[in-house]
Amino acid sequence: MRLIRVPAAALLLAVGACLLSFAHGQGSAALYNLTARYEGSSLASIFGVSDDFAINQAVVGAWQAQLAQRASTFLEVPLNQVVVRSFAIEQQAVGVRRRTRELSSLDLAVAAVSSGSSSGSSSRRQLLQSGAGTTVALLATFDVLDTQPGAHAAWDFTALATALGAASVAVNGVDRSAGVLVGFFASPPPSPRPGAAALRGQPPLAPQLFAYFDSMLAPGAPGRSREVVWYDDSDFLEERLDGTPLNLVWRNKTACFTRPTCGACSRAWGATTAPYVVTLYFRDPVQLATIAIRQVNAPAVKTVQLLPWPAVNISGAPAPRTGFLGPPLFNESADITPCPGTLTLAVPRRRSGLAEAVPVGGSQAELPKALRRSAVGGVRISLNAPPTGASQRTVVEWVRFTGRALYPLDASEYSM
Repeated sequence: MRLIRVPAAALLLAVGACLLSFAHGQGSAALYNLTARYEGSSLASIFGVSDDFAINQAVVGAWQAQLAQRASTFLEVPLNQVVVRSFAIEQQAVGVRRRTRELSSLDLAVAAVSSGSSSGSSSRRQLLQSGAGTTVALLATFDVLDTQPGAHAAWDFTALATALGAASVAVNGVDRSAGVLVGFFASPPPSPRPGAAALRGQPPLAPQLFAYFDSMLAPGAPGRSREVVWYDDSDFLEERLDGTPLNLVWRNKTACFTRPTCGACSRAWGATTAPYVVTLYFRDPVQLATIAIRQVNAPAVKTVQLLPWPAVNISGAPAPRTGFLGPPLFNESADITPCPGTLTLAVPRRRSGLAEAVPVGGSQAELPKALRRSAVGGVRISLNAPPTGASQRTVVEWVRFTGRALYPLDASEYSM
């Protein structure tokens, strides 16, 4: 996800103009969070290019700028008061039940097809491989700041969809709080940004309701000396040991094997002792679409359970919640995943909560009830015990997640 930045001088002029309008009693500002839905037979048809491999950063940038310009013209607001926040990709079969919902940041989707590469995110590859009988939807979420809501008629969002060339426009929320101007025109955060661990308990670097992620590793797991170690902790490498859970959150490790091979790997989690369970943690509340578990020796996943957020003590976050978030997502007596192989689990759409609107007035400290029901703080994976006398142990190389983070403390953490 990328934020559209405008020159500091323009921001100062805009803020000054807005404050002046308030001084003359022209009303309070309102910040609209909207999602425009674009549909087509392929992503290329939405972007107006020949095929998906023609999509590059220039194409995306021009399309994004056009969306903002059309919204600005139709709503009669300055261009710098329209900010495209994030994107998601959705695919479904035509005339058949909805297929697994795949979510991705647009940056990852574009990277997956740049330079004609066939690599990239799993959801992106599925889109590239889709044939006839499917519909692809691009969901563009953007903010519009209305500084004079009382000076014009109510906006017609159906007509806005037509002006944008979209199938529909949905209103996710409207913020009319006194600080909306300051939040919208906040200066860009300094670069480089500190890790999210250092920011816990402080205001977000930049207001953002959610951030999509695709094929992301969990940020935390149990360490040698404490219940959770985050991937960006300064002592991460000291806490990590060969074969331990922290290998499942280690960002810079090399792959276990360069070709399909089954065997032991020091850079993975090796289930060597009972109870054969690993728990992965999320710092921000997340809603999950898919979970992919890569096993490179003796596949034996028994159950996969979701934990409510927060699932562990996190500085600056509410007290941990106990129990599980609904029934097991996976519960089988035998794992038929080939070796090596990846067990991919899809979270049902209703259970995932990804269709829920994220209110502008919410926060991690006061998570709205509708989101609290699906906010995941951790995932617990249990394995079947190895047969008596078995010399092999299950080895999990990685666990990757697709979904979105709610009210992320540092949204850049999800664009890596």
